[in-house]
Amino acid sequence: ASPPPAAAATTEPPPPSAPREPAHRVSLKDGGGTVSIVVDLPGVGGIRDLVVEISGGRLQLSGGGYALDVGMPAEVDATQAKAKFSSKRSQLKIDVPVASA
Repeated sequence: ASPPPAAAATTEPPPPSAPREPAHRVSLKDGGGTVSIVVDLPGVGGIRDLVVEISGGRLQLSGGGYALDVGMPAEVDATQAKAKFSSKRSQLKIDVPVASA
C-alpha cells in the first residue's frame, strides 16, 4: 500500500496578535457620586480609534490593539457618561454618574 498523500501546505496568514489589556484605574469620586475610569492607551491616535460600551454594570473597550472588560464598582447611568481622550498622554478618561436609587 502506498502512503497517504502529504497534506498541501497552506499559505494562510498568521492570526492577528491578540489585543492587550491596557493599564487602567477605576475609582469613585465626587463623594461616591461618579465612577471614574482612566485607561492608558499608548499608540492610540484618538477616541475615533476606540469602541466603548457601558452596559450591565460593565465597561467594554476595544480598538487600537487593546481590549478591556471591567466591572463598575456601582450601578451607573450610562446615558450620562462623558469620555475625553488626551492625545498628549495617550489616555482615555471616562466619568459616569452613579445611578440614583
